[in-house]
Amino acid sequence: MSSTRPVLRSRVQFHWTQDEANPLPDFDALLARLQREKRKKIQQERRRVAEQGIAFTVHEGTAIETDEAIPLWTPLTALPLDEMWADDRFWLEDMLVGRRHFIGRFTFDDDTMLSNEMEWLN
Repeated sequence: MSSTRPVLRSRVQFHWTQDEANPLPDFDALLARLQREKRKKIQQERRRVAEQGIAFTVHEGTAIETDEAIPLWTPLTALPLDEMWADDRFWLEDMLVGRRHFIGRFTFDDDTMLSNEMEWLN
């Protein structure tokens, strides 16, 4: 991963939202409604992204509460680390925001972290 470079986008961004009164089944249905030139630009942009090896996966479902976690959305700059597992403060923000990778071992006795070992890979 360290040899991968980000794709710089300097030209066009396309945003779309669903019309709740007349929803579309997928993105291709949206493209079919557009004028030829706009559809062509979007297809070219998507092809350039794919050629860079970038892929997106969409997961759908409802987050559920468990004994270990209450799911919530939070800004990456305001992670509630005091409410999370003790090891999260050592790696989570760097991994999510800084896109760093690591090898680590965290030893717990119930909810108490006894030890931690980490090596950042980038």
